[in-house]
Amino acid sequence: MPRPPANSPNKIYDALKELWFIDNKGKLLAWDDDVWKKAVDAMKALRKSITLSKSEWDTLKSNILKYKDREYEVLVIGWSDAVYDILWSHLKLPCPFSFKNAKINRNPGKIFLSIKGSCSECKSKIHIYCQSESTGDSPILNISTFDSCGIVHEKKRQVRGDRRIRIGKELQGTSTYAWRRNEANKLMDFGNIVPANLPSEDVARKAKQEAQGKELGLFKVKAALASVWDMKYGQEFNGCIYEIGLDHFYVLEFHTAFSIEKVSEERQYRDPNLLERCDDFDEIPSPSKALDAILEKIETDSTDNLKQGRLNPYHCPDFGFRLFKLSKQFVLWTAVMTSNDQQNSTLVELGDKHVASSARSEEYFRELKHQIFKKGKVIRIDKYLVIHLRSLMGTTKLLNAPEKKTKKDNLPLMKPREEVATDGTRESEDFVDNLIESVIDDTGDDLTFIIRRTW
Repeated sequence: MPRPPANSPNKIYDALKELWFIDNKGKLLAWDDDVWKKAVDAMKALRKSITLSKSEWDTLKSNILKYKDREYEVLVIGWSDAVYDILWSHLKLPCPFSFKNAKINRNPGKIFLSIKGSCSECKSKIHIYCQSESTGDSPILNISTFDSCGIVHEKKRQVRGDRRIRIGKELQGTSTYAWRRNEANKLMDFGNIVPANLPSEDVARKAKQEAQGKELGLFKVKAALASVWDMKYGQEFNGCIYEIGLDHFYVLEFHTAFSIEKVSEERQYRDPNLLERCDDFDEIPSPSKALDAILEKIETDSTDNLKQGRLNPYHCPDFGFRLFKLSKQFVLWTAVMTSNDQQNSTLVELGDKHVASSARSEEYFRELKHQIFKKGKVIRIDKYLVIHLRSLMGTTKLLNAPEKKTKKDNLPLMKPREEVATDGTRESEDFVDNLIESVIDDTGDDLTFIIRRTW
């Protein structure tokens, strides 16, 4: 007969069942179940003393907090993140500890600093204490907890406060993957478990979005069109946005339809509700004058002057002719270019028979794409408008700022003026100069031009 086993299968099953931590539905048991208490008791105790550097000790600053009639000395905001950073750098504990309180006692014979906490995943407790305040020497922290090194934890510490703001600023202009890779090089050694103070890509991406929204002034989480609506009536971009899809509009409908029934030899039936009448017109009736009255009213209002003697900014009857003349100096977003000897010519140097080159617009869009939007090119429309409008405002302020001209500013870019001058060039230059000055004097600051890129 075969030799019987030392322990029966039923006995082994009963022993394993006592340590089983999953219920019948495949979910983890509640944290207060006895199986977790047994698992924690089975872990190896960890009691160590670590020596802090001056920079690490400076992160644990304290301040006085007054509550009612008493004063308390507490650690500054963000101390829990600093404590975990110290624990990870010295002990490599992967537990996402949640520190409940930190007590400071300066009475002689008492523990100066005492911090207690627990892991929200494996439920192991930790006690950190410092016997006396540091007086210039290296302070010593005593750690009492369970050794959880090598145990993978899924949970992470919450990213909030100044740490969330700092991470959001560091992520501007880079990807979350590249940022986590650099942080892993600083915090981890080869073979370590991912620490709890290294946020996931989703959390880092959200912190990056919040930091970018605060930088652009978009504090509230709204839809894209709702943010554009607020920008339109806000103070910073007032007058820059004219029409959006949410604006109310009015529709005038003119309905002149009437019923007609055709009567012929093939269709002898008649509708008794219709009146049979044959009219012969000698002349075509004139159209309705309702639309003419509306247009005349608009024209009359636009030609009137406003009160207090200020001219109506919408009244500029000669503007169309002048704009048509100036349009020859606008750059074209097409493949039609000027000759090579005029690629670097200024607007004044170009005559009426030439069109300016698209080199300036090419350079502007290159700067817009690779410099202004280098932090993120795929963004929402409200963020795009804020960045673009602020860039345009800064450009216009620099261009309109008064500067002292020197002799170098009057020199031509490529060739002397005598080489490119032709018959009638001086008259063309004077005409363009007078034309630009007249348009600026007539329109003033109340008229804004938006020259749109066409495809």
